[in-house]
Amino acid sequence: MLSWSAVARRAGLSSLASAVALIAACGKDTPTGPPVAVALAIKAGNDQSGPAGSVLAQPLQATATDGKHNPVPGALVRFRVVRGAETGTALTDTIAVAGFDGTASVQLRLGTALDTSVVEATLANRPAIIARFRAVATPPPRLDAVVPSTFAAGDTVRLRGRFFNISPLGNAVYFGSARGRVVRADADTSLTVVVPPCVAAGEVSARVVVGTATTNTVAATFAGAGGLLSLQPLEGMTVSGTELGDCLQLPGKGASYLLVPQSAASSDGTREIDFSLSANVSALGATAAGAFVAAGAGPPSTPLALDQRFDLALRQREAVLVGEARAANALRPSPDVLGPHAAVAPPPLGSQRPFQVLSRFDGSAFKRVTARLRYAGNHILVYVDTDQPPGALTDADLRTFGSFLDRTLYEIDVRAFGSESDIDANGRIIFLLTPVVNALTSSSECSSSGFITGFQYGLDLLPSQMNSNRGEIFYALVPDESGTRSCPHTKADVERLVPATFVHEFQHMISFGQHVVARGASPEALWLNEGLSHIAEELAGKYFEAKYPPPLGRTSPDQLFPDSAQGFLTPDMRNAQRYLSASASHSATAITGSGSLEERGASWLFLRWLGDQKDESIYGRLVQTSRTGVENVEDKAGETFAGLFGDFAIAVYTDSLPGVARTAVPGRLRFTSRNFRTIFKRFADLDESGRTPPFPVNPFPLAPGQSVGGTFRQGTMTFYTLATRPNDAAVGVRFSRSDLAPFAPEDQVQIGVFRLP
Repeated sequence: MLSWSAVARRAGLSSLASAVALIAACGKDTPTGPPVAVALAIKAGNDQSGPAGSVLAQPLQATATDGKHNPVPGALVRFRVVRGAETGTALTDTIAVAGFDGTASVQLRLGTALDTSVVEATLANRPAIIARFRAVATPPPRLDAVVPSTFAAGDTVRLRGRFFNISPLGNAVYFGSARGRVVRADADTSLTVVVPPCVAAGEVSARVVVGTATTNTVAATFAGAGGLLSLQPLEGMTVSGTELGDCLQLPGKGASYLLVPQSAASSDGTREIDFSLSANVSALGATAAGAFVAAGAGPPSTPLALDQRFDLALRQREAVLVGEARAANALRPSPDVLGPHAAVAPPPLGSQRPFQVLSRFDGSAFKRVTARLRYAGNHILVYVDTDQPPGALTDADLRTFGSFLDRTLYEIDVRAFGSESDIDANGRIIFLLTPVVNALTSSSECSSSGFITGFQYGLDLLPSQMNSNRGEIFYALVPDESGTRSCPHTKADVERLVPATFVHEFQHMISFGQHVVARGASPEALWLNEGLSHIAEELAGKYFEAKYPPPLGRTSPDQLFPDSAQGFLTPDMRNAQRYLSASASHSATAITGSGSLEERGASWLFLRWLGDQKDESIYGRLVQTSRTGVENVEDKAGETFAGLFGDFAIAVYTDSLPGVARTAVPGRLRFTSRNFRTIFKRFADLDESGRTPPFPVNPFPLAPGQSVGGTFRQGTMTFYTLATRPNDAAVGVRFSRSDLAPFAPEDQVQIGVFRLP
């Protein structure tokens, strides 16, 4: 990619080729076929108990081994509920592919009956081999009463019941759709809760969510706005409700707050939401006396480079192809394709085969080529087009490069996201180097818009479609030092740029295989699919960060990242920086038109925070499923998307606050794997123009008595700071549409509030 290439050259990334050679030298090139699973044993998750209706704390894990008791990566394991299904016991999925330790896992949600559920795991190729799990459903949490039963916003009430979590953080209390703040837990029978604002006056249903189990509801009465949203310094919460316009009051006396209006909705398109935000020290509902200031629109979108537009176009075309295959009754779930079941010998080196290669950017034409097998690994077959420009990769180059792909990059993606499909039953991915990829862009386009480094196309995983190669294939450009097919590319360019493209596209391949081929479902939502592929890039970068701790592997000893990690990490960090500089204009949960770098940065940043909160294993669960988009995130995270998005929106600012110890901010409101203030400050230091700010989020000041207004899109957020005056007892915050009407429910509008130190 041109944009990545520029970053790579500035960062001295020619050393990536050296890293490739070093890694490849660690092992021999002789491939061996995959082992065959003949036994299955329980690893973890058996004999658990949990509240009826909840997801068990541990996944059910079974390890597949071969005849020598060695783990078998890629073994396909089927799970089914054999007792308890009639009362609601259900698995998150019925198929799983063993990881590199031979372990396959699924999650189990218990039914409503207080009895024992039984799940059997079997090897797909040996159904008589059975591992049997048992789980006992204990009484679910129960809510008996809310005391007092009539209350106002800011009041402290007590919820009495049974089987609550003994830790306050283990319980979520809701009054209607608004979440209260749990301040104390007494044993498992009582919770002390601060009533949230923005609850509709009248009868309201209270409930408690304990882990993934929900209590019954208890009727209570919300008397009105009444009280204050009292937050301690460095404490925050997301406020939602049907009437955000007149309900939010914050204590004054000089306290300062971060306000984050946002929309937690997800939908493609350009729907805009107009808003008015005001701070008023007089009675709630009165018009603010101060000036009205329109919020700035922020910088324009940064268009995607040509290769990224091509990547997005392929994902959009895949959705159309899946629809066509389904309409023709040619799309049926095929879970057996998710793993090789027997050792498969590769074709002999030097053998040839034909391919149909996409040859027009708009997807309307294909070119038939012949390619020769030049490298055969355990996971990768490298084919090279017989029609090569001068300066092609040598056999030695291909052994080094192929081994790096086979032994390092392949495993990074599969460990994170799960197994790719294997519809051609060859046990490997085909990596095709062809000048047809070079020719997808003209020489003039290279200099103005970038070029295509490589791609994979779900068409190849739909055998019924015309021009499908009926196998798992990644296509990459070739060296062309004289620029005979497009702009010039050296060997070093190919070795530097293709790895990041491969890990990105390989996630797409795995996702398509898991969602569409194995489960007969739809492709993942564009925003989430792209975000996960950028997570794949970051995980590859983290591999090099671990391999080369400071100051090793760096051109300059004070670099944040080693040279070999820069091409994987820096683009994602830069995209996130662009997004945060205009977060009201760019959605984290939607792709608009041909997309933007800001949108990619947003979805990646949200998933990075989600992985920090839920553990990075959530990325694999998001891929190995038939669910998509927001529904998928909610299912794997075990909570509402609005709750996740609200805390993420606060965390992008409150993480690593200057002058505040990181651990002083609640873990939910910060990142754990990255210090973005440090990263963005380094970017600013390297910007000789001086135009890059040390931190891209610059909240707009909102003073008591002042109103601001503007627009934001679904899946976006905007930031304000409110500093109350010493003589302000309280400040009312009005958040509504510009005409003071309530927001539409489908917009999922809410506001994050954080008390600054």
